[in-house]
Amino acid sequence: MFSFFAAFLRHKMSRFTVHSAKQDLESIEPHYRDAMTDSLLLSADLLDINVGGTVFRVLRSTFAFFPKTRLSRLARARNEKQALWLCDAYRISEGNSEEGIPQYFFNRNWTNFNCVLDFYRIRSLHVTSDVCPVALKEDLEFWGLNELYVDPCCALKYFPEIDACWKEFLADKKANEEENARLRDEHFDENKFGNIRRHLWSMTEHPESSLLSKVCSTSKRGYLKF
Repeated sequence: MFSFFAAFLRHKMSRFTVHSAKQDLESIEPHYRDAMTDSLLLSADLLDINVGGTVFRVLRSTFAFFPKTRLSRLARARNEKQALWLCDAYRISEGNSEEGIPQYFFNRNWTNFNCVLDFYRIRSLHVTSDVCPVALKEDLEFWGLNELYVDPCCALKYFPEIDACWKEFLADKKANEEENARLRDEHFDENKFGNIRRHLWSMTEHPESSLLSKVCSTSKRGYLKF
């Protein structure tokens, strides 16, 4: 993970020396524009994006680039059927001042969505200090954004925390597997003999489980010492 992180920083910092902004975009996403990009850049249409009940009003031209991402594909949708492949619900806003503005609903937490929108606006991904890196990573995957776009100033925080969370996840997974294996080993029949076996097992394998187990464990150590 850390070798990947170092390579990532070398790549990102290089754009401040020999790469232009266009070259940097192409190095991560070769197809960051398509045949509709130029026409979308000229569009003055508005879109309402409703994420978990919070509405973000943006220009359709915001999504002129990165045509493979979810929001850019949504801006290119030609009909309701295509839109519903990408969002949870769709309608045309009603009212005098909002008539004709399409609204796309996503049944998700909106907390990280400002980071996502800012990426389309400034072509760079920044992480706020109160954002959970794991939640942001899941959001980036949902919206179709490459985490390599995380800016170097935020990458120093984002990638090490992702690595720490991953290690914690693996440790928890291993602990759960060991616990499940222990429960399988200690599964005895629900009858008289099974109860006897369970008590004997607890006395020998888990001396801290009861006072009798502690006494037996102490006696056993004293006998071995003698």
